[in-house]
Amino acid sequence: SDVKISSNKSDINISSSTSNKSISNDLALLISKMEKPLSSKHHYCKVNALNYLVGATDGLKDKIDNRLPLKMMDLLRIFYLEHCSPIQSAEIEIGGAIISGDEFIEDCTTEHVRDAALTCINSLIQMPMLNEDKEESQSKFIDKSIQLRITIAQNAIQRRCASLEDEEDEDMTDYYANTPSDDDFKTLSGLSLLSRSKRSLCFHVLESALKGISLDIGTDQQSLLDSKSIELLAHFSLFASSCLHGESDPRCLMQMLQLIKEIQVIELPIFHNQNTLHNGIKTYFPFLAIFDAIAPYYPVRFTPPPNDPYGITRESLHLALMEAMTYCNNNFITKEIVPNEEENITILVTRLFLERLSPPSSHPYDDDQNEESTVQDRVDALSDMYFLLLPNNLNENVTCHDQQKLQQHIISNLSIGVVKEMSEILLSCHEDAAASAASAASATNDREKEENKNLSDLCRDFVSRMSYEFEVQSRHQDQKHGEKDDVDSPTQSFWDCFVLNKVQSLSTIIASNPQSIKGRVAIAYIASISACGGERTLRLCLNNCVTPLLDILKSNYESPNRDQEQMSIAAYGIGVLFSSSRLSMEQIFKDGIVIHPHPLQDFSGPTVDILCKILDRGDCEMVIDLKVAAVKALESVLISSPSTVMINADTTMIRRTILRLTKCVINEFNLKQMSDEASPDWKLACTRLVGTVVGKALSRKEDPKISGLCLKTTFLDSDAEISLFVEEHLFPKVTESCKAYHDIDDNQTRYDWKVLALACETGEQNVSEMVISQLFDSLKASIQTNACDRKMIKTLATVISQLLQKGGPGPSIAFHHIDQHMDITNVLSNQKAQSEEDAEMSNLLLPEIRNKKRSEAEEAIQIAYSILHLLLPAYHGTPPSKVNNVVSLVSQVLPPLSEYDNTKLCVLLPIMSTILADKVILEKETLDSLRIITPYLIDYSIGKDHNNTARSAACSC
Repeated sequence: SDVKISSNKSDINISSSTSNKSISNDLALLISKMEKPLSSKHHYCKVNALNYLVGATDGLKDKIDNRLPLKMMDLLRIFYLEHCSPIQSAEIEIGGAIISGDEFIEDCTTEHVRDAALTCINSLIQMPMLNEDKEESQSKFIDKSIQLRITIAQNAIQRRCASLEDEEDEDMTDYYANTPSDDDFKTLSGLSLLSRSKRSLCFHVLESALKGISLDIGTDQQSLLDSKSIELLAHFSLFASSCLHGESDPRCLMQMLQLIKEIQVIELPIFHNQNTLHNGIKTYFPFLAIFDAIAPYYPVRFTPPPNDPYGITRESLHLALMEAMTYCNNNFITKEIVPNEEENITILVTRLFLERLSPPSSHPYDDDQNEESTVQDRVDALSDMYFLLLPNNLNENVTCHDQQKLQQHIISNLSIGVVKEMSEILLSCHEDAAASAASAASATNDREKEENKNLSDLCRDFVSRMSYEFEVQSRHQDQKHGEKDDVDSPTQSFWDCFVLNKVQSLSTIIASNPQSIKGRVAIAYIASISACGGERTLRLCLNNCVTPLLDILKSNYESPNRDQEQMSIAAYGIGVLFSSSRLSMEQIFKDGIVIHPHPLQDFSGPTVDILCKILDRGDCEMVIDLKVAAVKALESVLISSPSTVMINADTTMIRRTILRLTKCVINEFNLKQMSDEASPDWKLACTRLVGTVVGKALSRKEDPKISGLCLKTTFLDSDAEISLFVEEHLFPKVTESCKAYHDIDDNQTRYDWKVLALACETGEQNVSEMVISQLFDSLKASIQTNACDRKMIKTLATVISQLLQKGGPGPSIAFHHIDQHMDITNVLSNQKAQSEEDAEMSNLLLPEIRNKKRSEAEEAIQIAYSILHLLLPAYHGTPPSKVNNVVSLVSQVLPPLSEYDNTKLCVLLPIMSTILADKVILEKETLDSLRIITPYLIDYSIGKDHNNTARSAACSC
């Protein structure tokens, strides 16, 4: 493009040529023509001239082929830096009066000249460089270019921050040829005195230097630089981090945090691949200085003003801060690029988060903490630790295997000391949160209770994830060294510090006093560790905890002075440990690891034996809390233990116990129950156990290859005796109980219905099909044979509705799969079965017979509407092929020509309305049918002789 400037009434045209030599000549000519305005006493003339130069440089920079020779950039550097320095205001004589140049034109001062010069430098150091020396190597030229860009950027900012007093006291000469020292940062004290826009301009210069360095390096970030370039890059990082100190404006803070991240993106690969020494010393990336600069901003405390036009939020600042803190951690093994592992940024940031995560100190003289962290602060700190150590997506472009390698790199950045510290603080935080949640019993503390519960849950999940990563690393280390007891392996020590030592210390509390607050919290904490998915961790937790808990149950059971509270907590602990074992085994199976013997080999049989004995005791001998805990523990054992570890279990005792618990649920309205068994907790525990047993047993895997996989099957779905017992005795008893009508309040719970819902939820799809098919067959038979017994009909419809709502997706799938929606429609509209011939001749019948038929039709509609609202939710999600069947049935009886047609429409229209409300994608045949019947739907909806509910449904259609 052509740049046209005007000076002294003469026009000068400078042509931007593709020749790099011509570029240098043109810029030199342009500067020479700017001599008069640049030497003028009027600041606005200098500003305009510098702005012309910025435009010229930007125009050249926009073209890919344009490159600026290194010598030209060096000359421009000297010229621009002179104008960045403090300027003494010139005095101008006007009308015999001497006034300051700044007073002559109020809108243009020396500060504007310095800003314009800084803008010139900002544009200059982004320019691609040209190597004119053909004999000089490319690597040597890159070193010179990088060194020049860094020098220009730092000098420019220092000069812009300096004042006239600094100019008199400090030597502002160029230090391009010398190694920078700490004294260079003194001039940065003036940065905080600049306005926000001027500070932002200084930060843009740093960004431009970084862009220029990126151009020099190109895509080959593994190119080797000389020691001086490496040292200058390190100094540039120090310089940039120093500029961040004390920054309070959110816009500048966001700018600098993004710059700190970009510095790491560009420089870390260079430092990672450098082996050069300067004066015998290797230069390292200044992690500690960067951490010191960004750490004071954690946690982010910022509330944007109303109607903020800049769109900066606390969340965006927090994300920028986290990315600056964690970039290196997520991409490099920082131990390889730091001189001291305690300066590893992963360790520094982890300790920063741990400090925030620590619960408030209870010591009255502890003044160490400047600000006490709230529960929400600790939740945020723990979430940030996830971001640092357990990021969800490290890199979307890499494979799962590479993701695992990157995750292990992150873990390897830790040290033994910080892992120990993390283990202690996590346990302390979990104990404090769990105890606070348990003590917050009043309604006013509901919010605090919920926050503490969330914190304790998050703690346990984090502990479980970290335990797994430490074991995976330990496993890899074992494979690498060929032996398991490698005491010199740091990864083995990580697992020892975080898992082994903690489990051993907590297991002593569990064995001695499990009913205490510390004992209960210890059980939950160890359960989270055991659920991590590591074989070594799982066996450690089971061996150290299940055995003492079983001993507590056995000793108390045989003692006349039982501590039933202790027994209840022991049963609870066994239950959660078995559940954790199931979760862990699923992860082990997913990792492709086959282990033998099964971790539950020594525990399942004895556990089932003592739990069944407790439940078979007389009701007066065991308190309800113990029985509820025992039922829950028995459920956990049965669904967690494969059949291979239950060889020695007494299946007769199991069947007897399950049958007894089933009677407590299905006979609740027929038999007088004991006072403790009237407890909702007791009935719900029994319901869950029976429902799970029914669902799992009816899902029995017949394929011997499948049932042989002990990791994928359980005792309930692979034991032939249990399956036969459920099919022939348990399931028929439950279904008969569900079909029976009981005169109870609507608010009273039918636990037998809950059993079937849980069976459908926990079982395979065949269980839902079996249950739904039986219930619909009973409903159809009841409508056809006992139409007057509306209570029975409504009971069956209600239990079907409960299954559709609370039985998981299985019942709805079964409802559509076995075409029950079509069968029930026909049954509801064909009550008191009227033949089609009678329907067609209905207009020719005598008045008395017609009135009777009409009365029967009205009764049929009333019965249909008494249960239709319970069944309509099942029609949501009807497959398009089934929709066509419903539309076809409607089109056959619309407009209605008889009472029979009208009865059918009263049933079909609400169903079609429910289906169409889902806005399903219809087939062409269905759409054509709907277009044909639309006029008839309109006529039907305005016909006053038709049923109002059906008319409303026609309008909806």
